[in-house]
Amino acid sequence: MPRSAATSTMLLLFIAGYLLGCGPRPGVVEPATRHPCTLTAGSAASDTVTVAVGGSVDPTHAPVPRNEAERLLFGHLYETLIRVDCQGRVVRGLAESWSSSDEGRRWRFTLRSGAAFWDGAPVTAEDIKASWLVRRGERPAPWADSVAGSAIVESERVLAVSLDRAHEEVPRIFAHAGLAVARRASEPRSWPLGTGAYAVVMAAGSDIVAVPQWAVREDVLPVFRFVASGDDPRDLIDAGAGLLVTRDAAVLEYAEAAETVQAFPLPWDVVYLLLAPSRVGTPSAFETAELARELTTGAARAESRVPEGPQWWEGVAACPVAWSAPLETRASSGRIVYRRGDRTAQGLAERLVALAAAGRLGGLVPALSTVERPSAAGLSDSEYAAAVAVGRDGAYVLRLEKHVLDPCLAITMLLRRIPWAVHSDLESVLVPLVETRAQAIVRWGSGTVMIDWDGMPYLAPVAR
Repeated sequence: MPRSAATSTMLLLFIAGYLLGCGPRPGVVEPATRHPCTLTAGSAASDTVTVAVGGSVDPTHAPVPRNEAERLLFGHLYETLIRVDCQGRVVRGLAESWSSSDEGRRWRFTLRSGAAFWDGAPVTAEDIKASWLVRRGERPAPWADSVAGSAIVESERVLAVSLDRAHEEVPRIFAHAGLAVARRASEPRSWPLGTGAYAVVMAAGSDIVAVPQWAVREDVLPVFRFVASGDDPRDLIDAGAGLLVTRDAAVLEYAEAAETVQAFPLPWDVVYLLLAPSRVGTPSAFETAELARELTTGAARAESRVPEGPQWWEGVAACPVAWSAPLETRASSGRIVYRRGDRTAQGLAERLVALAAAGRLGGLVPALSTVERPSAAGLSDSEYAAAVAVGRDGAYVLRLEKHVLDPCLAITMLLRRIPWAVHSDLESVLVPLVETRAQAIVRWGSGTVMIDWDGMPYLAPVAR
């Protein structure tokens, strides 16, 4: 059956099943124990699996996600040249093979035979290069600019890329979501065309329907229904969501009482830090332990733990960064600033203010001990980014990903956010506060759920 006809058939079947109420099929999916990257294994027990996307989703951002909700959704729709699993192993993505030359500075990728966009058009090396050049400001700059600019199309299926430094193995950064591939749709308001296992065929507000795209299994894969909602996630559990990712303790408690779902802890994937422009002090071991206890017992407002090292920004001397001489102590406003809407960052900032007012942060951030009335300030995304870039506040609660594909690139990108930090070794202005993780709430019969390199779960395309 042609791809377009099969896609239309799947959409009609979905709508019919959705209106008539397709019931679950017999069978129960048991938790997987044989592979560390698998949460649950087995086939989907129904024709449609609902994935709850907790947060806003904007199709104009695709294929580059800007929040966790978009990461969860876009990961099912778009591909990168390679993938990295939860153990750091490289597996094939859009590229089926690769090789290097010039001592690892030049890499040639051969695209997967039969790879196609949602409309059936074959993916070419020219498509890859063109995709990287679109909206370059949202890619992992400045590395992506260099890669896109150096890419040479050798044939329809072969793309060569020159890098600024040698790599013994294929650079894992090619698995970064910022290098996902898409092609513009003919209609301006349509979703960009992807090459992933699923294709968007209907999007009505927060309700997004995706049907199987890989023709080899098109007749046996379930339809995915993504529901993006800012409402109470517990309502989505009651509505039959097959997969939901949350950091909310109340939602987890609710899920534990349900008989048809189970919560699976995901890897510790986020670390919150105190960024202090005036440089941090050298607190005693007792002060450090007390601070950790204060912040992980309620202040973080999420499942949290004391940070465990080493962290990727430590020991970056080998990275090609032009560090400058330290600046004089910077003026301080006495504010501890956090990004508005981040409940964990808010809880940490408010607790740190209380500790500073009580004179208990002097060993950690000496400049705050001289502030008469420290305060916590929540800023919008743009205001927060501007404040961090200037660095004139007492401190900032900074959220970073715990796992990165390329530490040197991550350092470069971090310094673009806080340019004044190039005058410091980062360990003198950064203090890890807590690490947090989400949990995946999975309904039995939802199919195989895998974990990606960054801790984000996804529903693997497994036949029913």
